[in-house]
Amino acid sequence: MNDLKDLLDARLFLLDMDGTLYLGDDVFPGAVDFIHTLADTGRQYIYLTNNSSRAGTDYITRLRRLGFPCEAENVFTSGMATALYLNQHYAGKPVYLVGTQAFRRELLSYGIPLVDDGAEIVVAGFDTELVYEKLDKAVHFLRRGATFIAANPDWVCPMPAGEVLPDCGSICALLTAASGVQPTASRTATWSTSSRRRPACRTRRSAAWATGSTPTSPWP
Repeated sequence: MNDLKDLLDARLFLLDMDGTLYLGDDVFPGAVDFIHTLADTGRQYIYLTNNSSRAGTDYITRLRRLGFPCEAENVFTSGMATALYLNQHYAGKPVYLVGTQAFRRELLSYGIPLVDDGAEIVVAGFDTELVYEKLDKAVHFLRRGATFIAANPDWVCPMPAGEVLPDCGSICALLTAASGVQPTASRTATWSTSSRRRPACRTRRSAAWATGSTPTSPWP
C-alpha cells in the first residue's frame, strides 16, 4: 500500500475536528491552509466529530469563527449519525435522551420521538448539562428492557493544557453499572447512509482519506 499515492489520489477527505484541526480555540498550524488547498484542487471534505454536545449548526458557526471554510454539507456529527441510526433501525420508537439541548434539537430535526415516559430506547451522548434526574430515568427504562444506544464510545474529551472532560463512554459506564445493560455505539453512520445524506460522500471508498485523533473508548 502506497500511503503517499493514496493521499494524492484521494478525492474526499474525512477530517476529525476536536484534537485534529484544533484543540479548544487553538487552531493547529496549517489546518486552515490545508482546507483551502483541498478546495483549490477540487477535492471534497467533511468535518467529523464524536462530540454530540453540539448540533451541526453549532459546528458550522464554530468552524467559521476559527477561520475554516464551512457549509452545512461539510459537517457530520455523532448526533446526526445517531439520528440516522435510529431512523434506520428503530423508526418511530420512543426515545429517552441523556444529552444536551443541542443534541435534543438535532434528534428532533430528524423526526426522532423524544419522551420522558414509556421510552423503549435510551440514547446517551456527551452530556455537558447532565443532572441526576436524567441518570435516574435512564436506569429506570434500561432495567425495564429499553435498548441502550451511545452516540459515541469515547471515555474522555480532550481539552487544552492536558485536561479532559468525562465523555459519553464514562456516562454510559455509570448507567451500565447501575442497570447491567451494555450500550451499542452508533459511532458513525454507514458509508451508504452517509452518502445519501451528504452528496460530498458520493465517491468510492478507495478515493477517500480519513484522519483523526487517537480514540479512547471502552468498547471494541
